[in-house]
Amino acid sequence: MKYIIQLACMLAMLQSEAQTNFGKRWIVGIRGYNVLFDTPLVHDTIDVINDHGYNRGISNICDSNAVIRIACDGGDILNSTLQLMENGDSILPREFMKRFSGVARTPQASIILPMENRKYYVFTPTVSDSFHVNVWLNQPSLDWNFDQLLYHVVDLNQNGGLGKVVEKKKPLLQNTPLKKSMMAACRHANGKDWWLLKMAGDSNMVYTFLVKQDTILRYPNQGIPFPFRGTNDVWGQMKFSKDGTKWALTYDAYSDTVYTPSCDVMLAQFDRCTGRLGGFQHFHKPGEYGFLGLEFSPNGNYIYTTRYSEIHQLDLSEGTWYNVYGEDTNFFCGYTTMELAPDNRIYIARFDGLCKQMSRINNPDGKGWACQFCPNCLRSQSNWGYLLGLPSMPNYELGSTGQPCWPLEVGELVIEKAQLEIYPNPFIDEVNIAYQLATGE
Repeated sequence: MKYIIQLACMLAMLQSEAQTNFGKRWIVGIRGYNVLFDTPLVHDTIDVINDHGYNRGISNICDSNAVIRIACDGGDILNSTLQLMENGDSILPREFMKRFSGVARTPQASIILPMENRKYYVFTPTVSDSFHVNVWLNQPSLDWNFDQLLYHVVDLNQNGGLGKVVEKKKPLLQNTPLKKSMMAACRHANGKDWWLLKMAGDSNMVYTFLVKQDTILRYPNQGIPFPFRGTNDVWGQMKFSKDGTKWALTYDAYSDTVYTPSCDVMLAQFDRCTGRLGGFQHFHKPGEYGFLGLEFSPNGNYIYTTRYSEIHQLDLSEGTWYNVYGEDTNFFCGYTTMELAPDNRIYIARFDGLCKQMSRINNPDGKGWACQFCPNCLRSQSNWGYLLGLPSMPNYELGSTGQPCWPLEVGELVIEKAQLEIYPNPFIDEVNIAYQLATGE
């Protein structure tokens, strides 16, 4: 029997070139201020979150016109009016919501991934009620982990476009120690699905999921080949490079008993077809305090890290560290998480309300001081300003690689003892693969 598979490569490449604007507008800071990455940059000094305080575990997504459609403060899901979406309240367990007044307080504690037909997944790591009662209330705070990874499904076709949470608190992981921070997503090579990676809490394992249009598949765990321990992980970030070929993470402490700073960056190559990490490298820079935030330069040649009062650059081609800024004498303002924006500049959140402004790296592809670090560039007249949160934003503009993965997907195509015929050869916009199974198969 003869089978024919047709691969429409041109369609995938055209899809990859489309601009979605999903990440063009951010809701930032503890009161939810509005930043539009246009020319020139537009940022509001009037808070847009009225009944919901923001913190650090925040995320949002726009439509093609850069209008906010979904926002998440880590504890609730909001609609385009930045009010509670139908069924969007209390997306985390009750005890956790009570403890932290309904918002997530660690970086990368929520992320929003778009699918077809105006459907969206929202992911939130958290702690179950039983773990909160039996562990969190009976052990020192340094011994806390999360133990759940939940997902929620939003349908924006409901309620005249305001949307509805149609599935809620669906577990991906349960009874599983997880880091409080360190969760990131990257487009699959097909430009349609997503890879979601989340760091384990008690080992060097990375949990890996393929987020498809109608299902989520768990892939084998991946191990980082370096010591990785400790639960004092209120800070730290996991990131993909803009082109999705590199992956890195850092965290702030590695001791279970006392604060011992972690000044380490773990780097790997990432395969967007298979979701696998490889080619690991480990970089260490001693210091009195651990790294709080991490981000890649747009060209992927540099990694930036923050300490409370310092900004550092790591040249990946040389393995060389550069001190971009610090020590800042106003220590209590502090530098924390970092995000690469659509304008190819890196924005840096502040630790404390004594400073109402965000800092920025204007030319992150520049080496050393040529990166043009600009302290307090985004100024606010508000009493709260841009304190605390930057949204967790994957690269929504990353599309298909233009080349099919082989095998296409796990379990989708398995051929043994087959004769293959590929035509036409060469091809421009599509290719046919014909295969004839061996006699008796």
